[in-house]
Amino acid sequence: MLRRISLNDLPMNSEIDILSGLITQSWHQGKKKDYPNIRDLHELLALKEVREQTIIWLDDACEAKAFCILDPYNNLLFECADFKNYFSLFNAAVIFCKRIIKDKNSRREDQLTLDVCCWGDDQLRIECLKNEGFRRESIESMYFKRSLRDVPQRTSLPPGFFIRPLNGEKEIKAYVELHQKAFGTNQMTIEFRRSIMTSPEYDPLLDLVVQDSEGHLAAFCVCQIDESENEMNGEKSGLTDPIGVHPDFRNRGLAKALLNEGFVLLKLRGMDFAMLGTSSDNLAMINLAKSAGFWETDRKLWFSREVI
Repeated sequence: MLRRISLNDLPMNSEIDILSGLITQSWHQGKKKDYPNIRDLHELLALKEVREQTIIWLDDACEAKAFCILDPYNNLLFECADFKNYFSLFNAAVIFCKRIIKDKNSRREDQLTLDVCCWGDDQLRIECLKNEGFRRESIESMYFKRSLRDVPQRTSLPPGFFIRPLNGEKEIKAYVELHQKAFGTNQMTIEFRRSIMTSPEYDPLLDLVVQDSEGHLAAFCVCQIDESENEMNGEKSGLTDPIGVHPDFRNRGLAKALLNEGFVLLKLRGMDFAMLGTSSDNLAMINLAKSAGFWETDRKLWFSREVI
């Protein structure tokens, strides 16, 4: 018999261990690595909003069998190790998230949708989504990988530009403004950025930015190493995304220079591979990845449904 609880019902500071245990269990059952991983959990659960938008199902032994998180982008994140109750638990997760989004939409002119992504070969999840009235979107998430055996030399930047680590808390506001300009959205917030920087896996020396001669932030590349994930999958890899360039500074080679700097730093930390993800409609990023020696490894499908 499963019981549904909120994070507030768990012993203090136990939620990461409980949820990561479910993730580890699922991956060891042959399931692909997915979002959220353990590093993502630290970042997400540092946000008050996300904590209030999380539910967990425990068995009689207080072991997590499923969880549902509505992330800051209104994506439904669902993990389940109880396959007998998979459909009913997924239905309960959708109802939970719809109620939250419906409340948000009551205070907005533009209407948010509930979004979910899944691997293309996850037939169980796809069947659940169809049953719940989700429609498949044309956009996909693409994932790339590159060996760090042969790393290119650091790329020269235009005069007046140089690469350095972000200056911690002092530059959060400037970074958030840069991120919003680079991607044309307001999804990155100061609170969310701070949660990333307080994660145990965060390495400030891998949080790279390009500065121009006047001190403005022109581009960024967040490199990361998730030791817990590497230990689980038996591979030494690091991330080189997200990458973004302010519209005023594009077509100057800044993104390529950041990537090459990231390769060097990851290799110095003993990594064998670099990985990144992007959207199928981001042709500039796809072309950059391919030109930098990445090859495509996988894709995720996106589904959405209106909440009335």
